[in-house]
Amino acid sequence: MKFTSIILLLFINTLCFSQYSDYSEIEAIAKSEMNHAHNKTHRVVTLSDSIDVVYHNIHWWVYPGTGNIYGNVLTQFIVGTHNINQVYFDLSDDLNVDSILYHGGSISYSHLNDVLNITLPTMISAGTMDSLTVYYNGTPTDGFVTSSHGSPSVSEAWTISEPYGAREWWPCKDQLNDKIDSMDIHITTSIGNMAGSLGLLESIDTVGTDVTYNWKHRYLVVPYLVSLAVTNYVEYTNYVQTSTDSFPVVNYVYPEDSLYAVSQLNRISNFFDLFDSLFMDYPFKNEKYGHCQSQIGGGMEHQTMSTMGNFSDDLMAHELAHQWFGDYVTCASWEELWLNEGFATYLTGLTIEKFKSSNEWEQWKYSKVNYITSAPGGSVFVTDTISFWRLFDSRLTYDKGGYVLHMLRWKLGDDAFFAGVRSYLNDPKIRFGFATNADLITHLEAAGNTDLTEFFEDWFYGEGYPSYTVTLAGDQPNYSVMISQVTSMPSSVSFFEMPVELRFRSPQVDTLMTFENTVNDQWFDFYLDKEISLIYVDPNQWLIKGSSNTVVGVEDATMAKKQPVLFPRLAKDFVTITNIPEMSNVKEVKVFGVSGNLISVGMQTSNGSWILNTGDLASGMYFVNHPSWSHPLRFVK
Repeated sequence: MKFTSIILLLFINTLCFSQYSDYSEIEAIAKSEMNHAHNKTHRVVTLSDSIDVVYHNIHWWVYPGTGNIYGNVLTQFIVGTHNINQVYFDLSDDLNVDSILYHGGSISYSHLNDVLNITLPTMISAGTMDSLTVYYNGTPTDGFVTSSHGSPSVSEAWTISEPYGAREWWPCKDQLNDKIDSMDIHITTSIGNMAGSLGLLESIDTVGTDVTYNWKHRYLVVPYLVSLAVTNYVEYTNYVQTSTDSFPVVNYVYPEDSLYAVSQLNRISNFFDLFDSLFMDYPFKNEKYGHCQSQIGGGMEHQTMSTMGNFSDDLMAHELAHQWFGDYVTCASWEELWLNEGFATYLTGLTIEKFKSSNEWEQWKYSKVNYITSAPGGSVFVTDTISFWRLFDSRLTYDKGGYVLHMLRWKLGDDAFFAGVRSYLNDPKIRFGFATNADLITHLEAAGNTDLTEFFEDWFYGEGYPSYTVTLAGDQPNYSVMISQVTSMPSSVSFFEMPVELRFRSPQVDTLMTFENTVNDQWFDFYLDKEISLIYVDPNQWLIKGSSNTVVGVEDATMAKKQPVLFPRLAKDFVTITNIPEMSNVKEVKVFGVSGNLISVGMQTSNGSWILNTGDLASGMYFVNHPSWSHPLRFVK
């Protein structure tokens, strides 16, 4: 049966979904981390690369109402490849160094521009193990936060150090090139308070009016993931049971929120089960996982004990996911922060796909695509790591990064995608260490037996997204479909190669087909012995794409393949004409108003297409014609 009417367009990405609540959680997380990054981010002490930190034994005295911290930090280190007589640490000028002990005696130092420069009494040979202890105190202005909770108000102190904030409250190598092999952390505070931190709680010591919490951590950890949190917590511990292990989830929560917290915290075992099954066992299972509640506003994935503003499913899933992606394997450069945040964002989505309704999963995907495409540009790759606004951009680093993983899953298939990620996590060169984008690509390419160079050039380094046009032609059972696209940032990416899924529907048929779209205006022939009345573009929301998709129906496939196509039919600032016949000259194009009057518009060519600038046109219907075309094209402004 032939058809001559325009096929109805159904935009899968204009369904009336309410915005999924995960959006507010991601915004809170990003803003929390953004607010504690600051204008000192460019100060990185590369001279500290001369040592490898292997152990810290730290004692902190924290009394939340004062805003002060007192500490001594023993650092055991191995000298690198060159003999040294100086050791450098990152330490804020807001803190005061009382003294530095080396082999039982005080040694000289200078403290300027957030750099602690320690002069050793003798030259130390390369490869030598040595240690020293820094005694310091002060009132940090960043990284170490004092706030309050409850009624009547109770003081609290907590830390957040990403990306460069560890130096704001303790002397360390505040960089992404050296993980501390192990730590012992002792936190002294007033009786009535509890103090949470990394690892296992070894003991609690009480002396007079003070209490000391002694934590032991025996996994590698980067300084920005070291934390403390102190207030009048109550403890709730539940246990996660895996197929081979059981370990505690230790939760320090506000007394006034304990009933709410307990009702939520038992749900986290589902997330452990999912992440263990998809990737690998929880990396720190020999110690614990846990949460410390604070007024953080979002959350922060401190190693083995995340700092939490609340205990919603999405926030718990996001911070737990970081224990694999960010803590166990950490991005080697802030330029590739998506290796932490993109994965945590997408794993939160996976918990929705697994444990919530299909409608909520569709809403989550719709919300992400809608937010990502709310602006035309921006890459996942962070080009300016000293701009905390860009570093923690929730649209790009978090949501676009997460959706790029969703598209990789679509492109590779579930089996290859998850196998590639598992291989990445288990790579002995990066496990419990640092990873680059190239590491992830290597493992995904091997698992999928494919080359992902162009994909990452377009979607990771490139900017923008495509908006698709689908042209359907032919008679049942022999149909042809042309897939065209215009990109939001053609100066960055002129064409996105992706498999595009179409859903064909009528009262007699409901079927999905996938077309490997490798060039613009690409025609595909297919067989379907049913009439087609409706087409859905990307019905399962695998793609980041614009909302201005159109679907056009014509009769004859042979003629259709020779006819130009205009989109979008409902114009704003421009319309694009594709599938232009050979020998056509853009200078011969004429635009007419509905009354037949000739209209002057700007014209330009891009990637074989013609673009008409329609931003200055008045509202109304317009026709575009060319001497070589069989009929004019039309659009509405």
